[in-house]
Amino acid sequence: MQEWHFSLELHAQTLRNFDPLPLLLHILVESPELAVHKGVLYTILAELYSNALDHGVLGLDSSMKADAKGFATYYSQREMLLNDLMQGYIRFNIKHVTTSTGGKLILRIEDSGSGFDYQQYLNNNFKKEGYSGRGILLVRDLCEEFHYLGAGNCVEAIYSWQYPDVREQKT
Repeated sequence: MQEWHFSLELHAQTLRNFDPLPLLLHILVESPELAVHKGVLYTILAELYSNALDHGVLGLDSSMKADAKGFATYYSQREMLLNDLMQGYIRFNIKHVTTSTGGKLILRIEDSGSGFDYQQYLNNNFKKEGYSGRGILLVRDLCEEFHYLGAGNCVEAIYSWQYPDVREQKT
């Protein structure tokens, strides 16, 4: 049984020049139980990190991605804002706990942004079409639990896994 916790905080200069996803994924899949979940874990981390960076730290609005031209504008502005970034942070707090049937990976990602009115998205069950808004739906489907915290600049996603022999018994 492996139980552990780690935190990583990245600030503006690091956010401009460093992609933390390979490092985070490498740490996670060093646990043999999590290695088989590598693809799912990458999807969850990538979506939560890009939301924290793009919308929280950089303040970009997803509605810009309504069409192909908007996508180009969005990513052009993203690159410009990232190159000029002087302040901001993203914090990762990741905890792994074991259970009698497997374990849980608790991912909490917080950014320095002002947050957003996440209640309106929860009430609309999030947007289900178009070029933006689908990533959080995917994360919610992959995770056992998903919550926005505070002003919406912090999210907690709980990914649960089971030992292979437990999955076989349920089928």
